[in-house]
Amino acid sequence: MGMWNFTSDGTDFSNVHRSYLGCNGCWDLSRSQMVAADVNGDGKDDIVGIYDYGGGLMGMWSFISDGTDFAGAHRSYLSCSGCWRLGQSQMMAADVSGDGKDDIVGAYDYGGGLMKMWNFISDGTDFAGAHRSYLSCSGCWQLGRSQMVAADVNGDGKADIVGAYDYGGGLMKMWNFVSDGTDFAGAHGSYLGCSGCWQLSRSQMFGRRS
Repeated sequence: MGMWNFTSDGTDFSNVHRSYLGCNGCWDLSRSQMVAADVNGDGKDDIVGIYDYGGGLMGMWSFISDGTDFAGAHRSYLSCSGCWRLGQSQMMAADVSGDGKDDIVGAYDYGGGLMKMWNFISDGTDFAGAHRSYLSCSGCWQLGRSQMVAADVNGDGKADIVGAYDYGGGLMKMWNFVSDGTDFAGAHGSYLGCSGCWQLSRSQMFGRRS
């Protein structure tokens, strides 16, 4: 896999620069999710690559930007075997701790309507383990019927997660998962649409990182 930076001059992308080249046989994009995140808080967005090795083994790699290149790929997290599959996940960049460094929030669908969210907190280089920040009730949440976005909903400088859920029949509800710096302290129902009014398949939800 190679990564290329298209650098903006304010109007056009005036330069295409190859910023990273993986070793042969090392990376398959069909088994990956790439997320832009400033993991070291220097004001330059880095790239976090989430890679599914198969068998429920997932690794995260940080490609740290020096302003031009990504200075190598650093493995910042490795899950336990059998613990994580990208096809059952959504990964988001969000500074949930409010320290100026983007963390990664992983929402994981265990099946049977059980969803957990995990916070991978950045120390500037690594994600120092996965911390379970929210667990839904059984039968309550399916990622396939959801959109999750990061947004600082209460203005405290810590990114929260807003989850929009399609209950079917045009009924949609939004839930706020508010960060206390480590956990999401439960799901707060922040909006309920009228029946027949909203379908997520015809929608796009937007958030903004803090």
